[in-house]
Amino acid sequence: MKSKISLTVYKIVKTQRPFVDLPNEVDLQVLNGINMGNILHSDKTCSAIALHIASVMKKTICQNIISTKKKISILIDESTMFSKLTTLVVVKRTFFEDYPGDPYTFNLYLIELPNTSAETITKSLLDCLQNYGFEKTFLDECLIAFACDGASVMIGKNSGAAMRLKMAFPKLIFWHCSNHRLELAVGDVINEVFGINHFKIFMDKLYALYHQSPKNSNELRKIASSLEIQILKIGRILSVRWVASSKRTVNAVLNNYSVLCKHFSLASMDSTRDSGEKSKYSGLYKMMTSLQFVINLNAMSDALDEVGSLSEYLKRRDITLIEADKSIRTTIRVLDSMATDPGPKLTKAMFRLNEHDIIESLRIFKIDLGQGVIPNNLKPLFKAIATIPISTSECEQNFSALNEIISTLRTSLSIETTAALLFINCVGPPLSEFNPQNGIEVYTTNVDDVGRERF
Repeated sequence: MKSKISLTVYKIVKTQRPFVDLPNEVDLQVLNGINMGNILHSDKTCSAIALHIASVMKKTICQNIISTKKKISILIDESTMFSKLTTLVVVKRTFFEDYPGDPYTFNLYLIELPNTSAETITKSLLDCLQNYGFEKTFLDECLIAFACDGASVMIGKNSGAAMRLKMAFPKLIFWHCSNHRLELAVGDVINEVFGINHFKIFMDKLYALYHQSPKNSNELRKIASSLEIQILKIGRILSVRWVASSKRTVNAVLNNYSVLCKHFSLASMDSTRDSGEKSKYSGLYKMMTSLQFVINLNAMSDALDEVGSLSEYLKRRDITLIEADKSIRTTIRVLDSMATDPGPKLTKAMFRLNEHDIIESLRIFKIDLGQGVIPNNLKPLFKAIATIPISTSECEQNFSALNEIISTLRTSLSIETTAALLFINCVGPPLSEFNPQNGIEVYTTNVDDVGRERF
């Protein structure tokens, strides 16, 4: 019976339901003829069992890592989404399988920081690791890498968190998240290349035009329907979001080019609009149909296809340092080649404009991913290299998962409970593979304190 309660609690957590659902879930199963017992039916019990399930899972994983002295890496990122205090998510990366294989990445805990100084971040991180049994002697031998974003409090050369950890563990490899570095590179290009800002301003106008006016959005959908073209969402480009979102936006404008032009043309002659609006749409139409804009749009799409694909590739959980290096070098060669040989979309556009001769050959870059036979004596080295995290995107994914956990149904969760729910949702096995015995043992000797209130 107790295992049935544990399984029910696990199902509630996995489906992002509030703890108060447990009494109703139990009542339903009783009506279906299942014996659920007379205790452990309250919402408080549900919360306590969920915490215990997460604790047992974490303890099992951490003890395995410590007992077998597996190499580990630490990823951290901070956010203020959970409360007024800054919250630090701590993620671990290791290998449970022989190399080659997939690395195992899991969130260890959420830490509320009283302040965001490098000293506080470092101390809180080390205290968290120690609470899970990772003593300094183990970390000296097995902690090989630390990854974070580019905030100065993290990577400051003199007193950043990474430097403080490096002083405590001299062999530690520090890695600045490759996705953040890619975003910084894109930002540098925006500042240095003339003309990109004008293109960005125009794209922002398109975003505002269709996100602030339901009328314009409806008109655009009607025109798209008449042309049998699926309208794609237009967002912002080259902003603080990942470059992959800029790629989707530019490609949306490119795919909806004829629809947008027709809408601007019709709106510029719409008698129901005032002269100011008609003049605005006329200007947008002239801009979109200009030769320079068509070239810029297609060239930007080609470039963002390459950079966006690289960004998405670097977020892969199983990517290694070697694979990341080769993919970055390949992207650099592709972008360099675009200076003399336009990308496929710009080439196609220039064919239509009759301003480019036929390109005789296509760019082909083959990446040697190092999938040859690895000698057994080198496998530990390759395994250690593969443990080094390339990106902190795993932390970002955990923050995205928090958006579902901290919902209107569950607004008063403690940091401990939130961390437990996050771990179960991101790391816990599917419901069909869950062993319910792990979640109930702690209550077998103290049932009088919980669950009695309903009977």
